Amino acid sequence: MANLATVMPMTPTIHPTTAQLANYPVLEACRRLAQEHQEAFGPTSMDYLQLCPQTPSVMTETLLEELQTEFPHTRFQLHANVRVQPGLLIFDASSYSASTHWYFERLAELSKFLNAPAYSLHSGRRKNCSMNQLFRNVEAIQTLFEMPVVLEGMYPTQNDHQVWLVSSWKEYQMVMSSGLFYAIDLSHLNIVASTEGERPEQVYELIRHPNCLEVHLSHNNGKHDRHRPINDTIWNNLWWKAPWLEGLKARQKQPLHFTEGLYQTRSHRHNLSTTSQRKHHVQRSRTTQL
Repeated sequence: MANLATVMPMTPTIHPTTAQLANYPVLEACRRLAQEHQEAFGPTSMDYLQLCPQTPSVMTETLLEELQTEFPHTRFQLHANVRVQPGLLIFDASSYSASTHWYFERLAELSKFLNAPAYSLHSGRRKNCSMNQLFRNVEAIQTLFEMPVVLEGMYPTQNDHQVWLVSSWKEYQMVMSSGLFYAIDLSHLNIVASTEGERPEQVYELIRHPNCLEVHLSHNNGKHDRHRPINDTIWNNLWWKAPWLEGLKARQKQPLHFTEGLYQTRSHRHNLSTTSQRKHHVQRSRTTQL
């Protein structure tokens, strides 16, 4: 790795996600994200936008077509367990099976409709499968998609370091050696580092590898995945910033970058109230028509 005391490479283009506006309906979230929200790394670009499970909206072709019509210059892609029916399903790479196959098949259909560059998903819980089975699951899910399926690792929890698959430096190394496409969430690595120690050399290697297709950014205290936005003070003190940027400098093709820095959360009660008002309006309209 290059000497990290040298001049820092330029920050890559970073794109927004609906994770930044938790519980906002997807159209409203995208409209707000288009207003050039800025963190310490600079303004985000709407060239790409990741649709995350933090939005309560159910993904359908009709809704996605609305998004594409309103944002014709944005390429959208799905992330993790976005909703494909009312209610949130907790499916991930560890829980792939004959009974959950339909869900990933549906995500593949929607990703094809979007002409998405990729689909990324979390590794999931260790109680569901082994690391080797995890890799086989991702390979099986990949057969459903026409674009890369990208595996995102996790982090150790405070009460039990073994809850999540891909939650240690060793397991991140296994992912890098697996031949699978993967995403690096730098805030997840911050939690790994808080438990096992900082490893800038390994961050560099993970980022520079051509199978790293996505990088996610946000901040936390090293204990919990808080999705904090990166302000100037945080930006100037990130231990992973130098190896991340040096790893990018060593690549020919750059991974897509997304920020997950949360800057507003809407209560579930607000969405329920809005839904109730819409139903009332529809009922009144039907009554009037009759």
